[in-house]
Amino acid sequence: MMKILRSFGLLSLFLVFGLLATNKAFAAVRTWDGEGATENWSEAANWSANTIPGDADTALFDGTSSKSATIDASYAYDDLGALQIDAAYGGTITLAKELSIYGYTQAGGTFSQGASILHIGSNPSPADFIMTAGTFTGGSAAIEMNNAFNISGTASFTSTTGTLSLEQNFTVGAGASFSPSTGTVSLFRDVDATVDVDGTETFYRLTIAKVSNHLVTIAAGDTLVTTDQMNLTTGEITGGTLDVQGSFSNGGGFANAFGFHSTTDIQVDGGGAQSIVFTGGSGHLPQITINNASATVTGPASSAASFTDGTGVTFVNGSWDWSAGTGEVDTVNWSQSGGTVTAAGMVVRNPDDTEERDTFEITGGTFTATDDQITINGDVYI
Repeated sequence: MMKILRSFGLLSLFLVFGLLATNKAFAAVRTWDGEGATENWSEAANWSANTIPGDADTALFDGTSSKSATIDASYAYDDLGALQIDAAYGGTITLAKELSIYGYTQAGGTFSQGASILHIGSNPSPADFIMTAGTFTGGSAAIEMNNAFNISGTASFTSTTGTLSLEQNFTVGAGASFSPSTGTVSLFRDVDATVDVDGTETFYRLTIAKVSNHLVTIAAGDTLVTTDQMNLTTGEITGGTLDVQGSFSNGGGFANAFGFHSTTDIQVDGGGAQSIVFTGGSGHLPQITINNASATVTGPASSAASFTDGTGVTFVNGSWDWSAGTGEVDTVNWSQSGGTVTAAGMVVRNPDDTEERDTFEITGGTFTATDDQITINGDVYI
C-alpha cells in the first residue's frame, strides 16, 4: 500500500510539472498584422493566426504592419508575457486598460501610456525594461517597474505625471533621452539599486524609499538634479552628487547606519526660494552644502539630524533655525561662511572615532546659540 501511495505521489508531481511545462511550451509569439477592421488588440483579425496574445505570449510589432494599435478595455487579459517593438515598426501603441507586462523591449515606434496604470517586469520572473530606440510617452497614471530600467542609443522616454516606481537599477546611456515630466521617480522596495546616467540627469521629484538598509548607489561622477522635490525617506545612499534645486526633506527612517560612510554630496543651491526640512533619525545623512540666500532650513524639531560623513555641514548662505524644538545637529564638521543660523543644540564630533579632532568654523554670517548645549570635540575657528 505504501508503495502504491508513494507511486501515486510521484505521478502527481510529474503531472503538475508536466502541466506547467506544457503551459510554458504553449506560450507563443503573436505578430501584429493589422488586418482587422479596427486598431483594437481585442480584434483577433489584427494578429497572426487570427489569435490575440495570451497572458504568457509575446506580442510582436515588426515590419509586418505599421498600423497603430490600442490595448483596449475589451482585451481579455490583464497580463502579457512580453511586448517586443522592433525597429521596423512605425506606428503607435496606446494603452487603454491597466496591464502587467513581464518583459519589455523597444527599438522603434511609439508606446503611449495614456491614463491607464502600467506594470512592467512584474514578479515572479521579471525581465528588464530595455529601450534602444523609439519613443515612450508616459501619461498620468502610475508606472511600476519591478525590473531594471535601461534606455540607450536614441531611445526617448518621457515619464508619467504620476509616479514612476523603480525597484532595480536605473540606467540612461549616452544619446538616450529621459524626460521627467512633472511626476515623481521613486526608488523603492527591498533590493539594492544602482543609478548610472550620462553625467547629469534631471528629475522633477525624486524619492529614495528603499526598505530598511537597502542601498542606492549613484555611479561615480554622476549628478542627479531635482527641480521640485528631493525626498530621502527610507534606505541608504552613496556615491555621486544630489543637486537640489527645489525643496528637500528626509524621513526619520532614512538612516545610513553609523559605520557606513556615504560618499554622496548633497548640494542645495537653487536660484529661488527653497524649503529644506530635516527630521531627526537613528542614522546619518551624507555631507551637505547649503548655498542659497533664499533657502529656509528648519528642523530637526526633536532627536538629532546627523551629518557624519565627509565634510559634514557647509553653510554658505540661507537661514536655518532649529531653536523651536529639542532637536540638535550632530555633524562631523561645521563650516559657516554666511547666512543666519539659530541653534538649539549641536554636537561636532566623529561618532566612529572619539579621538579625532573635528572642526567648528565660522568665517562669516551669524550663529546664535539659544542654550548652552553646544558640544565641540575638536577645534574652533571664528
